[in-house]
Formats: sequence, structure tokens, C-alpha cells
Amino acid sequence: MKINFTKKQFKTLLEIFNLATWIVLYDVDNDAREHSNILELETYLASYAKQMGCENMVFEHKNKLHINPENEKEFEEIIENYNNNIFWYDLNFRITEKLLSQRYNKEEWTQLSEYDKFSLQQIIEALLNEEFCASGIDKLMFSESFVKNLWAKIDDAMKDREK
Repeated sequence: MKINFTKKQFKTLLEIFNLATWIVLYDVDNDAREHSNILELETYLASYAKQMGCENMVFEHKNKLHINPENEKEFEEIIENYNNNIFWYDLNFRITEKLLSQRYNKEEWTQLSEYDKFSLQQIIEALLNEEFCASGIDKLMFSESFVKNLWAKIDDAMKDREK
């Protein structure tokens, strides 16, 4: 199979691939064997960069070519927006689940229709989103015992670090 790209399309492909690789490999230890297919594809795509006039988007490390964003600042802004969106989505989702588990026991939850479950989740998520948009995390409260226990663990960890 042969696919023809314009310079602009190839540059876009490299940018998208770079973002996707960053997301997939973000939390992977240095041993990336399970993602070797991704790294091989990165090297393969990067090998065409010079031919496509995108050599400024590629660097060599340990005898392998890697893709680098052309505009580092723009790349960092995209990643920051992604992280921010994931944080708020995940926080909203987890708090919704927590609120529902506090309100309904397993038996009560299973007796609700799928439509009612979905509606409850949507309503709670919308209200939480509205609150988070207005106040950020400023209104989140932690119990006094939680904070006290957490700081005790932090103090212990700091003492252990000093040994």
C-alpha cells in the first residue's frame, strides 16, 4: 500500500503522532517494550521527515529517530489543556460515583432503570461541573480527621526521608 502526503499533511501527521505518543507513553516506565510497535512506527515516520521538509521536527537519540513538536509552546499548551480537561472530567466522574454510592445501596441502585441511572449521573455531573466552573476546587472540603491523619503521614514521611 502506498499513501501520498503533502508536506502540510505529513507535518500534521507528525504532530498528531507526537501528541498520541505522549499520551500513550506518558506513564510508562523506561521499559517500553509493550509499546515497541509505537516506537517503531515513530522511527519509521521520522525517517521520512527530511524528505518531506520536516527535518526540524525530528531528533536522534540512541541511534533512533524521534518526533519532536515544531512548536514546543503550542504542544505544551495542548498537553496542559488535555491534562486540565482530564482532571476535571475525572474529578467530576469520581465525585458523582461517590455521591451515588452514598445515596443508593446496591439493591436500590439495581432497581433503578438504566434511564434513571443515566439521568441521575447526568444531572449530578452537570451540577458539579457548574459548581467547579464557578468556584474551582475552593469549595471542596476535607474532614478534620482526614487532614489530621494525612499531615501525620506527611510528617512521618519527612522524618523517614531525613534518616
